[in-house]
Amino acid sequence: MSRRLFLTASFVAAAVGLTVWYFTTRSGWGDKASPSESAAPHPVAAPASGRGVYPFKRVVAVTVGINRYPNLVVPSDLRFAEADARAVGELFERHYGYEVVPLIGPQATRANIIDTVTRLGRELGDGDALVVYFAGHGQVVERPSHGEAGYLVPADARLDLSERVDGGRWSAEAIDMQWLTGEVERMSARHVLVIADACCSGFMVRRGSAASWDIKADLFGRSRTVMTATTSRQFAREDPLAGHGYFTAALLEALRRDDVASVLDVYGPVRKAVANKTHGNMKPLLAQVGDGEGMFVLVPQCVARSTLEADLSGRDLGPISPDDRGFKGAAARLRDLAAQRTTPADVAALLTATDYRYALAAEKLRPAWEEKLERFRRNAESGDVWAMAALHLCYNEGLASPRDPELAYHWARQAARSSSPKGLGAYLIGRCNLRGLIPGVKGAAARQSALRLYRDSAEAGLALGKRAYAVELLVGKPTETEARDAKRLLEEALAGGVPLAEDDLARMLEYGFPGVPRDIPCAVALWHKAAERESRDAFFALARAYSTGREGYPPQDLKKS
Repeated sequence: MSRRLFLTASFVAAAVGLTVWYFTTRSGWGDKASPSESAAPHPVAAPASGRGVYPFKRVVAVTVGINRYPNLVVPSDLRFAEADARAVGELFERHYGYEVVPLIGPQATRANIIDTVTRLGRELGDGDALVVYFAGHGQVVERPSHGEAGYLVPADARLDLSERVDGGRWSAEAIDMQWLTGEVERMSARHVLVIADACCSGFMVRRGSAASWDIKADLFGRSRTVMTATTSRQFAREDPLAGHGYFTAALLEALRRDDVASVLDVYGPVRKAVANKTHGNMKPLLAQVGDGEGMFVLVPQCVARSTLEADLSGRDLGPISPDDRGFKGAAARLRDLAAQRTTPADVAALLTATDYRYALAAEKLRPAWEEKLERFRRNAESGDVWAMAALHLCYNEGLASPRDPELAYHWARQAARSSSPKGLGAYLIGRCNLRGLIPGVKGAAARQSALRLYRDSAEAGLALGKRAYAVELLVGKPTETEARDAKRLLEEALAGGVPLAEDDLARMLEYGFPGVPRDIPCAVALWHKAAERESRDAFFALARAYSTGREGYPPQDLKKS
């Protein structure tokens, strides 16, 4: 062997040795410890120094990943959770400049996770940002007294995942999702993002959703955001081809971008990719926690600081374009979203809509319906409350999407967390009561709750609530007062932009109620108006009206009928 070849081989061997040493010590690859040794928790040291990325002072990412659960009653290990956490940590460190606190495998004990989160909660201040990522098991269990609780399962948990009732053991052994969201809400850090790739992780998404449409307000306002791999009832799945969970694989792809991005820019492609690859068996969710007015913003290190400073130097951003890599690009995308916001008229139209799949021209209607549903999703994820109401109706009625009671209830709850518009949340939760979407609430109790909520919504001035309350007042044998109130409410709802009230009012005038005499000519006039907007009920009513020839109805006209 020549000296040059010998030196080259030696150099390669040394390089390979250093590489193996790096990955086995830093990433834990090649760890052959026995189960008893690997289960022992390792102390987690605090980061030596803070790391800032303009315009933040300090940015930190806690990455938790657990494959092996040695203490579970029934072994239920994962394949890629630790690889998920390592990859997320490496990306946040190298691409976004975050200091990373890894809690991988046996380090991810309940005590270490809680101590790390609470310590950073004390250390980080108004100029800082924090990401908490978790990949592992999750579960939703019943509380013996009332309601449910959601938990993330740490590496040292002594639990039976099939046990779905919390008798105290779950709260002692696992991480309460409500505790985690409450903890990040109490922190002083400006931006906090919780990302969970775990079964049932959508349980955390139980708060209101609000977002600004101004990048400066988003950037400098307080934000608490939760992004989850699933709804509260779905299993998080792993993709052997990608070597990651389906959710984390999509997340990594979305994070590998070279421009400033709001969390909406990241979440949109993640949701679409995961839903497509799992055929809807995983539906990622996003929501804000608490009442902050900001939105989590990601700033890659590859964007020049001079660009970022220039973007923020003026009172406004000036001309903006989605192609801009700095804050202007993120602002332009938010502007485009704002221009497509959902209106009350969109929601009112859904009450009489027919799913395109059952129409004669289904293929022609499909693209428009799919675009409409996607717009509702984008808007709802950015805090548009009317879009949340639209999604509730789409998922409840099966409009352009299979019926999904869980998502219908989820979006009604999200809308109900917002104080504006007044009465909308009460109206949507009332609908959930009547349609059996609320666990454990059925029968007479559900109707009484719905009636109360509809009344509250009507009194708050919501046109949809007035129409719903009027319809419920007419069920059974209404009193004279109830009938008159119903007529007044339907007239107000019609004036307030709810066309369906036209059909209700016409039926009321056709049959008559105590205190509201029959008025067939007025009913026919209302049906003609409703027919102009292609109301199916109006077409049917007019066909019947022109076929009868009875007293009070129009002269019989079978051709017109």
